[in-house]
Amino acid sequence: MKNLSVKDLSRIRKIVSVLVRHGFGQRLSSSPLNRFLPDRLDSVNHSLHWTERVRQAINDLGPTFVKLGQVLSVRPDLVPPVLAKELEKLQDRVDPVSFETIAKVLEEELQSTIPEVFRDFHEEPLASASIAQVHRASLRDGTAVAVKIQRPGIEPIIRSDIRILYTLARLVEGSLDLPGAYSAVDIVAEFETALHQEMDFLTEARNCDRFRTSLENSHPGIVVPRTFPKQSSRRVLTLELIDGEPVSTLVADDPRARTFSRTLMECTFTQVFENGFFHGDPHPGNIFLLEDGRTAYLDFGLMGTLSGEMQQMLAAIFTALVFRDAEGLTLAVYQAGGTAGRVDLKAFRKEVAFLMEKYHGAALKDFADRSNLLEIIQVAANHNIVLPREYVFLARTAALTYGQAQRLVPDIDIVEELKPLAQRLLTSRLDPGKVLGDTARMLLHARMSLSQLPLQANQFLSDLEAGRLQITVHDPETEKLRLEVRTGAYRLSVALCAVGMALSGSLMIASMDVRILGFPLIPLLGCLTLLSGVLGWVSLVAHIHLADHLSPRLIPRTLFSLFKYMFRRSGK
Repeated sequence: MKNLSVKDLSRIRKIVSVLVRHGFGQRLSSSPLNRFLPDRLDSVNHSLHWTERVRQAINDLGPTFVKLGQVLSVRPDLVPPVLAKELEKLQDRVDPVSFETIAKVLEEELQSTIPEVFRDFHEEPLASASIAQVHRASLRDGTAVAVKIQRPGIEPIIRSDIRILYTLARLVEGSLDLPGAYSAVDIVAEFETALHQEMDFLTEARNCDRFRTSLENSHPGIVVPRTFPKQSSRRVLTLELIDGEPVSTLVADDPRARTFSRTLMECTFTQVFENGFFHGDPHPGNIFLLEDGRTAYLDFGLMGTLSGEMQQMLAAIFTALVFRDAEGLTLAVYQAGGTAGRVDLKAFRKEVAFLMEKYHGAALKDFADRSNLLEIIQVAANHNIVLPREYVFLARTAALTYGQAQRLVPDIDIVEELKPLAQRLLTSRLDPGKVLGDTARMLLHARMSLSQLPLQANQFLSDLEAGRLQITVHDPETEKLRLEVRTGAYRLSVALCAVGMALSGSLMIASMDVRILGFPLIPLLGCLTLLSGVLGWVSLVAHIHLADHLSPRLIPRTLFSLFKYMFRRSGK
C-alpha cells in the first residue's frame, strides 16, 4: 500500500480540476475530494454522453490514466459495456521528445555513445507514445533495428499517479459497488503490476524471445523479431526491424485476406491450447504483413500465460461453445472462476444457453461486432463468478483476432470455421498417451493425499481430546436477530431514560421555591431535565423510523457540506 506524499497534493488538485471541467464536479462534492473543489463549478456541455466525457477526462489526465483506461476497456467484468466500448477509443499517441533528450537517455542506459553502438540512427521517430518512442537505426554490422527508448521523467509521474490512485481507491472502498470479489484497491494493485511490467523493457525482451521460440517450429509463416540483449536495458529495447504493411491496409477483396484470417486464427489456437503463452494485444497496429506473405507480430509488453489446468478448462469452454453444449459451458466457466457468494447455476445456465442461441450460425461479422467474446465474462461477473485476469485477456485477444477476420471475411460461419480446431483439440485431449499421463498424475496426487490421512486423523483426535477443537457456525439470520435484540435493548434504555427524565423534570418544576441570585433553581433544573427527556423521545422516534437510511460516517460529512454551503451563501 502506497502512502500519499505532500508533493502529490498539486497533482490531486489538477485531477480534480480536470474532472470538474468535464462535468463531474457535483459527484465530487459528496466525496472526500470536495475540499479540493473550486468555489464555483463551471457549466459543462452535457450534450456529450457521460462515457465520452469520462474518456476525454482520462485523456487529459495523462499517461498513467490513459493506460488505466485502456486496461479497463478490456474488463467488461469491472466497468459497464458501454463505457468499455468508449474507452477503446483512447489513443496513446503524444508529441515526440527532442532527439537530444532521447539520445541522452540512450547513452546513459547503454553506457556508450550512439556512434559506438549504431552505424546510423534516425533522429525522426517511427512512433511516439506516452511511455516510449521508437527510432529506426542500424547496428555496427549493418543489421536494421528498431530502438524503443523510454521517455525521461516518466517514472516519477507514474509513481505519483499510482500513489494517488491508491488513495482514491481507499477513499471509495466500501461505497463503490464492484462485481464479484473485486475491490478498488485490488484493481489498482493489478494495474500497478501490469504497468511496472510494461515499464521494464527487459521483461518485454524475454516475452519476445519466448514467443518466437514457441512458434518457430509449428508456424513457419509467423515472424517474431529477434532481440539484441547487448543493445538493450530496462529502459531501452533493441529489436530486429520489421518492414511490412499493417493489417489495417488489407481489404476484403484482397486475395491474401482469407489466408491471413485463417493463419491468424490457427496461430491463436496454438498459442492458447498448445503453448499456453499468447499475445495479449494483437490489434491491427501490432500485426504486419510481409512481402513474402508471412505475418509478423510486434509489441510484447502485454502477454498472457496459462497453466495446464487453465488450458484444460479453456478446452472445455471452447469445445462447449463450438458444439453448443450449454450445460458443459456453464460448469466449465463455474469451475474456472472463483465465487464471491452463492451462484444460481440454473439462472446462469439459462443466460448461457440464450447467448449460445443468439450467436449460433451467426456470420463472423455479427459474432465479432455484437459479442466480442467478452459477453460471457460479463454474464459470469453478474452471477458472482470472478474469472482470473488471464481469461479476460484471452477473451480480448480472441475478440481482436476475430474482429480482424470479420472485416476481411464477413460471411464465414464462425461455428463451422472453428469446428476443425475443436475436433483437433478433442483428439489431442483424448490421445491415449495423454490420458494415461493425466491418470498417472491423478493417482500420484491421490496417493500423496492418502499417505497424509493417518497423520491428519491423529492430529484431529489429539485436538479433540485436548479440547482444542472449535466448530464455528455462521448463520446470517442469527446475526441479524442478534443485531435486532441489541437495537431493541438500546431503544428500551433510551425510552426509560426519557420517561425518567420527563417525570423528574415535572416534579422539580412543581417543587419548593429555592432561589440563587434571584433565579428559581430547582424549577430551572426541572425544565432542563424535561427538555432532555423530550429530546430523548425525539431521537428515539428518529432512530426507529430512519435507522435504515442513516450512516454514522455520513453525518459529519453532511454537516460539513451544510456549513460550507451556508458560509458560501453568507459570503456572497
